[in-house]
Amino acid sequence: MTIRIPKAVDFPDVAAVLVDSHRRSIYAGRDEVDMVRLKRVYLDVCQRNGHRNAGGTYMRVAEREGVIVGLIVGVLDAVYHIGTKLMATDLFYVPTPACSDRDSIALFRGFEEWAVENERVIEIKLGLTNALGEYERTKAMYLRMGYSPCGELFERRIVR
Repeated sequence: MTIRIPKAVDFPDVAAVLVDSHRRSIYAGRDEVDMVRLKRVYLDVCQRNGHRNAGGTYMRVAEREGVIVGLIVGVLDAVYHIGTKLMATDLFYVPTPACSDRDSIALFRGFEEWAVENERVIEIKLGLTNALGEYERTKAMYLRMGYSPCGELFERRIVR
């Protein structure tokens, strides 16, 4: 398994991972992936990859035998959008079913190290919802890695 920085030419494979993730999510049948928007986000994330200020991103893919089996995209923002310090959060953390637990943890650890090494980052805030079927697996990993719950999310679905 290799964890690496994706290139522009990896877009079709990264998009396939995200589209498949969408198919397995609670949004399947309720919304579609906008490929133009996805490509714009992907290129923006690639352009800001490694930046260490607000708006900076971290993107890596896990690859096994030439196939992308997971990805993570982290972002930096001012604490609650108004602070002088930064918080890091995950925009996407998608280990596919083909991604082993060891690969998933290695993928996440890179993001975590990127955040911790930045002296302006004072917290890592992770989102975890029922949107994907990997909720329990990811929750268990976060708890094992020393993260703790810090609130709740609420939803109200609108049927259209």
